Amino acid sequence: MGNCFHDRTIIGIQKGSTGNATTHQTAKHKLLPSKTKAHQRNVEKLNKVIESADKHFQKDPTHWFQVNIAAFACENSLSFKAFKGPTWKLIANKLPIVTARSLESINIEKHYIEHYEMIKQMV
Repeated sequence: MGNCFHDRTIIGIQKGSTGNATTHQTAKHKLLPSKTKAHQRNVEKLNKVIESADKHFQKDPTHWFQVNIAAFACENSLSFKAFKGPTWKLIANKLPIVTARSLESINIEKHYIEHYEMIKQMV
């Protein structure tokens, strides 16, 4: 681990935050915490999934999210009003797409009609 313990190197750690200790361990001892490793693995997995995503996602990720969120809403009987409130806007801002604003004001009715038209063509 090095001589930090024996040299009594002081690392300021705030209550509930170990960022300074993590930075010290990474910089001085070339150690990477398991949480960081797990996060990096998850990011790699997500990147692989996105790279191999269907052609619709690759063509227009925003529209893909809109259509699939509308499908989720329909399958779970969510009301149209569920997508007009502040909670939805908070969720939409956190989604990993280019413009979250397009999801903040999603028109679920329009996507329900898209689903209906698609199913109508298939039947």
